[in-house]
Amino acid sequence: EFEELVSELLKKMGFSVERKSLSGDNGVDIIAFSQQAIIGGKYIIQCKRWNQLVGEPVIRDLYGTILNEHAIKGILITTSSFSRNCTQ
Repeated sequence: EFEELVSELLKKMGFSVERKSLSGDNGVDIIAFSQQAIIGGKYIIQCKRWNQLVGEPVIRDLYGTILNEHAIKGILITTSSFSRNCTQ
């Protein structure tokens, strides 16, 4: 449900959206594409509907996925907060 909500928000922001399957998504929940000048391209979206803090390993994994997928940006959206190591 959380991924669906994020997908709908991205669509309303003008992105085209591709949802990935739960199994074997390689750290990718949503791939969003923008055709806008300057900011256009492929975005990797990771959704974390968590109660615990999102830690540094999750951020590192997202960065690796961005590189692997040749995306211009990665966005991690969470219902929680980030650990101190992630915010420094």
